[in-house]
Amino acid sequence: MSVEPSVGSDCLPTEAPIPGSDVVRPPAVSAEPVAAISGPVSQSTDKCTRAHLTFTGTGAEYFRIWVVHVLLSVLTLGIYSAWAKVRKARWFAQHTRLLGDAFDYHGQPKRILLGRLVALALFVAYSRSFEWSRTTGLVVIAVLLVLGPILVNSAQRFRMTNTSWRGVRFGFDATPWKVYAHACRFCCCGQPAHCGRR
Repeated sequence: MSVEPSVGSDCLPTEAPIPGSDVVRPPAVSAEPVAAISGPVSQSTDKCTRAHLTFTGTGAEYFRIWVVHVLLSVLTLGIYSAWAKVRKARWFAQHTRLLGDAFDYHGQPKRILLGRLVALALFVAYSRSFEWSRTTGLVVIAVLLVLGPILVNSAQRFRMTNTSWRGVRFGFDATPWKVYAHACRFCCCGQPAHCGRR
């Protein structure tokens, strides 16, 4: 359906010649732009549509997946846990729907496994550092304070950028400086979202 241009009352038809001349006067249209409408016109533009998330998974189906994940993680000494996490996240995403379309998860298990190995190395260093020397323990704590916000930021970015809906992936654009600022506010106030506000 298209909107016809408005015509003034003093316009002549397209084929009507000007008196005393062979020139044909075109119809005069208003200065308002002509809009093409390809769907039904809404009667009210100030009303928003509320969409609700729906979950289609069942407990029995997830229980079977969970049992397989536990068994394989035990048999592989925890190595399969990275693949289990991806499969679990993908299962939950694909069973969560918004406006009839499901989400999806695209995480790579090898990157998750690498991140867990880094976290394990930091944990071992922290737990054993004071046994080696006090200076080593203080250095490890300082390294954890520096790397902690970066690791949290990276984990959140990995999760968001690997989640999609209708083929569009989400994003997480927080810079390391913002993460450090929120971490400092959390350490000082305990509530970064309301720090300094009354």
